[in-house]
Amino acid sequence: MKMECISIGDEIALGQSVDTNSPYMASVLAGLGLRMTFMSSAADDRDGIVSIIRTASQRSDIVLA
Repeated sequence: MKMECISIGDEIALGQSVDTNSPYMASVLAGLGLRMTFMSSAADDRDGIVSIIRTASQRSDIVLA
């Protein structure tokens, strides 16, 4: 099963903040025997968010945003 985590926010896309949630979730899920296969980021832009969610849903079974 492929899982993906999408971090959303201008502060992440602009490098003002480090995404610590995705690695944390990957660690917790690994402890449950699940594997995170992709981690993505998107700025606070509707078209960009829609695009990245579409891409993620095509390549992963579970998408966390």
